[in-house]
Amino acid sequence: MKGETKAIEHSASRDSELDALLKWIDGLGNRFTSFEHISFHAPSRRVDLSESEFVSKLELIADRGWAIIIHPDVIEDFSRWKSLGRAVCIENMSYVNSSCRHERLNRESTDAFCRSSHLFADSTVVILETPVLESEVSEEISRAAQIFRSRLVHGFLDIPMNEDEQKVLAGRD
Repeated sequence: MKGETKAIEHSASRDSELDALLKWIDGLGNRFTSFEHISFHAPSRRVDLSESEFVSKLELIADRGWAIIIHPDVIEDFSRWKSLGRAVCIENMSYVNSSCRHERLNRESTDAFCRSSHLFADSTVVILETPVLESEVSEEISRAAQIFRSRLVHGFLDIPMNEDEQKVLAGRD
């Protein structure tokens, strides 16, 4: 059918909303089988829940085989998230300012991710969400890719770089 929705994302903006949404989802059974892609956007901050409690609650979503979209800010101990397996998708590698607007990747954010990229499983999906013009997309993707190229130092990946990407990695853009 033309115009038929193939994807849906459920979202809990705050950890105080998590229990109610999870209960609602659990009560629906298999009513979402018509969708090709289903994701769950977890709260971007933990206020009332410990990291262990947060991850434990998200197991319901991982057990359904849905993608769980998380912000890196909620991660303190990567080992706690391994129980969710391939369901974990990390979003917002860029800085989110006080107006809740994304900013472009900068040296500080790429350096921070470089320091922790070796902790990500190779199967972890990372979502790049930055405000760039269409003409700047390739450059921004190169900046994001440099983070995971830094894993070469740790011996995890072997991704060839072109000359422009080497300049970006060296900070000579």
